[in-house]
Amino acid sequence: MSIGNLLRDIRKRKGLSQKDTAAKLNMSKSTLSRYETNQRNVPNSFYKTFAEIMEIDYDWLWNQAGHIGVADSTEPYGEKKSPQPWFEVMPYQEWIGLDEDDLKSIKNIIEYTLSIKNNKKGE
Repeated sequence: MSIGNLLRDIRKRKGLSQKDTAAKLNMSKSTLSRYETNQRNVPNSFYKTFAEIMEIDYDWLWNQAGHIGVADSTEPYGEKKSPQPWFEVMPYQEWIGLDEDDLKSIKNIIEYTLSIKNNKKGE
């Protein structure tokens, strides 16, 4: 999953068009489109404004961008496997809108379950 797909999915879940979102972000529709299609690197400064407009947690969005592997303009886009096992079990779409306590509880349950599964494989 690329950062562009994540941004597009969030925008669509909020029911906004590219045109409306671009206007709120004070950018052209074509620039937003290039971010969403991974034709242009997303600048670090974009995430905070996007999170505010989409009314989502900035830290969550920033962490998702880090898990995807796109943190600055010097790193090319590409699919990267998340180092977090919970991220692979529960798709990122399911995390949107959950508060930090819920996220921590879910992560702990998934990590515990995966550790039991891995221990059984090693026996």
